Amino acid sequence: MISIDTPNEELLKKIRPGTRLNNVAYNIARIKAKSYSIGLPSPVMSANCTITAPVLKTLQELVCLVKALGIAELHLTDVTELSGLRVRYQSILHFREYSKEECSLAIAQAKAKGVELDVRVSIDKGLEESLEGTRKNWLQNGETRVCLDPWRLILVKPNGDIHTCCIDYPPIAHISDVSSIHDIFFSPANLRCKEELLSGRLHVACRKCARKAPGLPDELDFQVRSLLVQQGATTPA
Repeated sequence: MISIDTPNEELLKKIRPGTRLNNVAYNIARIKAKSYSIGLPSPVMSANCTITAPVLKTLQELVCLVKALGIAELHLTDVTELSGLRVRYQSILHFREYSKEECSLAIAQAKAKGVELDVRVSIDKGLEESLEGTRKNWLQNGETRVCLDPWRLILVKPNGDIHTCCIDYPPIAHISDVSSIHDIFFSPANLRCKEELLSGRLHVACRKCARKAPGLPDELDFQVRSLLVQQGATTPA
């Protein structure tokens, strides 16, 4: 998944300092070229846009950019606000510039543009609940976060730290210490993260996270097993 919040270059620099759209496009091309050079099909790529007030009115244009980059899916998510942590941008729950109706309309227009261009525009459950006013982020006794990221997500930071969480969970490995994808997903730290989620004994970052919905460990266990079947896994993760 590739983070592209807006097609506006200047706005992107403010939201994600150091990010350049031309670098993103070039790296996408490099990944595809490498796949072709070793006889593999181009990997399936998706883009993620974190909805903030400044990018809301650029969503339709973003769909067009995603199409031009050869990406078939754009995923829309809400800003995660961690308690005790100052953030530059707020959740859609706290937008002052736009009403929820205006936000819903902008997202609906982006989805319509996606249908027109054959780009699937999907909405994160947390964002959907924020728009509907039904979002529940606090954990009750016995609950966990219904989060599949440690089973399917890899993020590599510029310093080489590897994460399976895009919020605030500590790194689970370093690029210099692994030689395969298996080493990452089955690293001791990532196995510990999985066990924390499946047992409900959560790391403080997971307890504060507002992006993943609360749920019972059995619900997460079912989703994990379903994911492993989809992935064709032959060993437990």
